[in-house]
Amino acid sequence: MTNDYLLHLDALVAYSIYEEATEAGASNAVELSEDMSHVFQSMVSPTDSVWSASAVCFTPAAEIFTTTMVRRSEPEAFMQAQDSGLLHGRKRSLLETGKGPNRAYFIHHPYQWMKKATAWCLADELELKNALSRIQALGKMTRNGFGRIASTTIEHDEVALDKWKLRYLPLDMDGAAGIEYATTKTCCLRPPYWERSKAVPSKEPVF
Repeated sequence: MTNDYLLHLDALVAYSIYEEATEAGASNAVELSEDMSHVFQSMVSPTDSVWSASAVCFTPAAEIFTTTMVRRSEPEAFMQAQDSGLLHGRKRSLLETGKGPNRAYFIHHPYQWMKKATAWCLADELELKNALSRIQALGKMTRNGFGRIASTTIEHDEVALDKWKLRYLPLDMDGAAGIEYATTKTCCLRPPYWERSKAVPSKEPVF
């Protein structure tokens, strides 16, 4: 599925740290996920900093296709199951089918087969491997079976030492050699990237 925003490697690692902390019962899982100093280097500019991890670059294996997705919501069957004691939790007298988690829909969903997804970073290999082992899929529709990761490989690349800069960067930080950058929008420079209140003027690579 297409997206106007980049998917960053440090966002995946932050998610992995959060999941591990949550499973361990930590009450400060969000704070723990924001500290990735044991995995990446913190790269500092005069005004801000980023983790030394690039965005994920996808290599398509086919053109973009469209598939039909249908989800049915059946209030009558739900209420019967609830009255029969098959469902646990708070008893509900209403099931919303037009919005929320139980909504029904019929949509045309674009998808594209990918040969591989590549990211570059300056990182502790063992810590990175451990974090990535918890990432099983990428994308918005993973709950529907899309974006499944077949395998993960970590390789050393001595000629790509600045490719971690293929990401959102502070305006006053040098970009990767030979790469053009555009200052088209404000973005978050560290996870969580969806936290719009933390967005700042930045630049992004033009792929």
